Amino acid sequence: MTFFKKQAFGFWLSLLSIIALVAGYVIYSDVIVAGDALFIASGSEFFYDSSLAMYQTMNSTVQIMAIAALACIVISVVLGQAMSKPVKVLEIIVGLLRIAVPALLMILVLNFVYGSLTGLGWTFFSNAELQIYPEAVAVGKNVIVAIGLFAGALVLSLFGSFFNIVKKAK
Repeated sequence: MTFFKKQAFGFWLSLLSIIALVAGYVIYSDVIVAGDALFIASGSEFFYDSSLAMYQTMNSTVQIMAIAALACIVISVVLGQAMSKPVKVLEIIVGLLRIAVPALLMILVLNFVYGSLTGLGWTFFSNAELQIYPEAVAVGKNVIVAIGLFAGALVLSLFGSFFNIVKKAK
């Protein structure tokens, strides 16, 4: 119980950021598998085409940024907990990690949005006479949810970087 009492607002925002990031990554992984070589409008385009370099780059960038952001959040929280007395070097490291997380998540969100624009555009904004496949609509909705979760993790980590992880000792 004392563990929870000594946690500051930054800890809870970091925890929520971890949850949003992991949930977004799980949905993202499902979207990539479901959207690979899936026709989106009258058979003219694929939602994701894993044979194209653009999608391979998006996929690797999103995976690397998600893992790096998650590692930075966890390390910053663990180091924040480990500091019973303020140590300047550890404070600087924790601060740099907490600044890196929103930057990594911004790169992740921008790459994922950029890689999904074609699929989302053809699925939700194409001509009325085109046949839109229900599978593509389901994938498109999941893409929007994953982008929302990643953006939520970005906002939470950005706000969390302004608050302490552990309450100051009196």
